[in-house]
Amino acid sequence: MIKRIRVTAIMMAMGLSTMITATTAEAGGLQLASDGQARAVIVLPDDANAAERTAATELSEHLRRMTGADFLVYSEADAADVDGARILVGPSAAARALFKADELDALTGDAFRIRTADNAIALVGGRPRGSLYAVYSFLENDLGVRWLNWFDDVYLPRYRDINILSIDRHELPAFAVRDILVRTNRTTAWDDLRNFLVRNKCQGPELMFMDNIEAYGGVSHRYVIDPVRPNSLLVHTLHQFVSPRDYFDEHPEYFSYDASRKRRVRDRHLCFSNPDLVALLNKKVLAAIKKNGGRGIVSISAMDVSNLICECPKCKAVTKAEGTGGAPLLKYIAEELSPVVAKRYPEAIISTLAYRQSAKAPAKLRFPKNVLIVWAPIGADFAHPFSHPNNAELLKEFKGWAAVAPTMWIWYYPEPYRQPLAMGNLSRYAKDFQLFREYGVKGLFIESDSPGLKDRRRLSSLNQWVMTKLMWDPDQDVDLLIEDFVGHFYGPAAPMMLEYIMDLEAATASAGFMGWNANLDSFRFMDAARLKHWQELFDRAMKATAHSPQFAAHTANTRMSVDHATLRTWTLQGLDTVMPVSRDVIAQRYIDTYEQANRDRRIDPKRKGWADKAYAQTMTQLRSFSGLKPFKPLPPPLADVAPERVHQLSPDGVFIKLKDRSTLDLVKDPDAAGGIAVRFKYAAGKTLRIGHYEGESPKGAVISHEKTIRPDEVADTQYHLYHISRSRLSDAGYVYARGWQIQFHDTKYLFDPNNPDRMYDIYASIKITPPDADAVSDNAPYQVWIDRIVLVEVDADTP
Repeated sequence: MIKRIRVTAIMMAMGLSTMITATTAEAGGLQLASDGQARAVIVLPDDANAAERTAATELSEHLRRMTGADFLVYSEADAADVDGARILVGPSAAARALFKADELDALTGDAFRIRTADNAIALVGGRPRGSLYAVYSFLENDLGVRWLNWFDDVYLPRYRDINILSIDRHELPAFAVRDILVRTNRTTAWDDLRNFLVRNKCQGPELMFMDNIEAYGGVSHRYVIDPVRPNSLLVHTLHQFVSPRDYFDEHPEYFSYDASRKRRVRDRHLCFSNPDLVALLNKKVLAAIKKNGGRGIVSISAMDVSNLICECPKCKAVTKAEGTGGAPLLKYIAEELSPVVAKRYPEAIISTLAYRQSAKAPAKLRFPKNVLIVWAPIGADFAHPFSHPNNAELLKEFKGWAAVAPTMWIWYYPEPYRQPLAMGNLSRYAKDFQLFREYGVKGLFIESDSPGLKDRRRLSSLNQWVMTKLMWDPDQDVDLLIEDFVGHFYGPAAPMMLEYIMDLEAATASAGFMGWNANLDSFRFMDAARLKHWQELFDRAMKATAHSPQFAAHTANTRMSVDHATLRTWTLQGLDTVMPVSRDVIAQRYIDTYEQANRDRRIDPKRKGWADKAYAQTMTQLRSFSGLKPFKPLPPPLADVAPERVHQLSPDGVFIKLKDRSTLDLVKDPDAAGGIAVRFKYAAGKTLRIGHYEGESPKGAVISHEKTIRPDEVADTQYHLYHISRSRLSDAGYVYARGWQIQFHDTKYLFDPNNPDRMYDIYASIKITPPDADAVSDNAPYQVWIDRIVLVEVDADTP
């Protein structure tokens, strides 16, 4: 049953609150403001550090914006003759007098205490950041401020009077490192990103990696980053130290042996059985640490490729003995590198990524305290927590690492890539974070939705805000966090949006396995009935926000994900008989909303070119939605096939692997069966391959079927059906063309796991046009157009 959202949250979100619900009371409390005038001053220690000065500034500015009054900031010495209440920020003598000595001694790391006494409120934490977090906690939990998302959406209640009742609170985070990756695909202005993270009490290496934030307390863990190398990374660093470009030609023995090719290869990892390689890498690592002042974290981690480890006899023996593909690298770190670093630079830490081939913990190796293991479970089921049966093997991996690594962080993946479709897995985060805390994990590093335009279609603002709260305290009630955010973010649309989000949570929990590259088939819970209901909810939500531009924009942006799901499954689910409006109406609404969101974006000027390119690519797909028409009748030999046996896939959901799409695009075409086609160039004389990748056999062999076409042998410029194969579908299969660079993954949507042996005749509808008549080269490219993929169910005995 959907919980009813609290009326107070909705009132606050609509700007109807005039007093502090939880902490304002009758006369007799600590008076900070009355009749719109400041009745207190902010006092800093005489030796205040940079973060404490920032804390005082932030507190003063937020109070000013809430009350209209100026709250002056004094040093402790200058405040001696000032009358009125005191807001004591940081460990001044006056603040320390409100606590016992052992209470303040316990404030290590980011912990803090808030206490009222003697006409004062003390906001005191461990140095350097604890007092800053105390201020943010006071503003959020006691005064009702909310910092809602990357885009500087801040909720500030308005007060004429602030009277604080007794407060005595001690907070400390569940994890020392609490960070959300913001570098990948980053387009938003850095100041907005920093403000969101810091104000929601995040801190970790990504913040420091992007910029200097000493004014916000810096970070507790600083990575050794080489500013000279533009591709310097937190992970996947082996080739940064020993690159194939610099070393392979003269020292191929430093690199992995490929048993299948019977030679050393440059595109794999390093050979850690080679003593010269070990000596060279040690030297480079020590030099990097020295350059960083003898401290910090240096990452020695494998490249981002699967199963490309060295297969020389010595490395294979180590791999076999430890039972994990990353064993040669792990053995090098544990037994060769860490003792050298510990002796020379005892404050330095070596980090490595437990990921893909090294995801499984070694059987015998144990790691010293100066080694940090960052476990990155990319193979997880993203729809369910690690306690779910779908993640049983990964849970074993995690427990294995917890047993051998004294210091461990998690590189956490909250949602799949690729699809701009919302999912509800917030309860998953809470359960996973509780598990991590139970096993002594020290840090969370979350590779979440980028804050760019694309992910405003999903629930990224909600997800990121809830994650910041759960990283601090994973025992918080997730439903109440959702209610809190929804009330402040959607205002009068909150009841409808809460119902949508809670339904999405329940639906996602019923989903099957959802991997990191989940395709449309992973979102089958978005069936016709549910999409129709969600569209009705959004109709009501948009009507409710008709006179509230900010809330209307938030609601419209969130609706884009539902519109995307509706348009992508329109043909697959026969939604023309379900939806009350046409596909073109929904498509145009989607386009209009996305264009407006693009106008509203806050872009880092350095990333504007990238952002504009990404926007243009997305708009190509969105415009194709408006160009879709009912499919033209099928030509022979399929014209007379029973309609219920025929499934047609439009190219609107095509996945294009090319980074440079200048020779390949999704275009409108009046000749196309549904009005659009994938178009790409193909060299004359070259054989075009188009096929169906079925998956892998139980023994791991690839099963695929191909049709080859010579473009220069096609007699006309009409669309023709080409039979690719008769084969089974699978949850891993797809139709591909132009090598493997064009992929039609919607075949997975038709796969029925209850009938995995069902056979299909698979066709591609293709048009080929010759080079321009004035082309000067015999190798001028043809243009190939694919306007639909057709699958026809066949009986097992059909010839």
